[in-house]
Amino acid sequence: MGVAMALGWQTPGVSLALDASLRIWPSARVGIGLLADLPIVGPTIQAPEGEVGFRSTLLGAELVLAPVARTGRLGLVLSPGLGLAHVSASGEARPPYVDSDESTFTALVYGRAEVRLRLIDSLFLTAGALGGAAIPPVDVRFVGRVTSTFSPLASFSLGVVVQR
Repeated sequence: MGVAMALGWQTPGVSLALDASLRIWPSARVGIGLLADLPIVGPTIQAPEGEVGFRSTLLGAELVLAPVARTGRLGLVLSPGLGLAHVSASGEARPPYVDSDESTFTALVYGRAEVRLRLIDSLFLTAGALGGAAIPPVDVRFVGRVTSTFSPLASFSLGVVVQR
């Protein structure tokens, strides 16, 4: 089980999220996992018509691979995954336009890489990177005009993992 703070970039901007993961290792080098990427601070999109607060929540299932034995002091974990993202936009319009809140779901494909440093027996410090894309991309519109599209995403995280 692991928890990390992630600094992310997605089209439309920079975000801060809490990453939580759970992994089951039926063999020494291959496992399955779940990932939740929960937004703390999302980007704001500015336009002449107003501004939109943007948030995305990711829930994913992944294949977990350990090319380096997990028993050592240093480790590497690679995780390709499929997920579902809940994307929401909360708009504050300038007159004569009207405020609007919208949300939708989209599928994600992603990959994660994580370097681990064993601190004590079952506690690891981790540094990770995630990259992915929304399928289909989600457009953010102001007055019918596309101002941003949620699709490519990347994040970098630091955290701890407890492994039993």
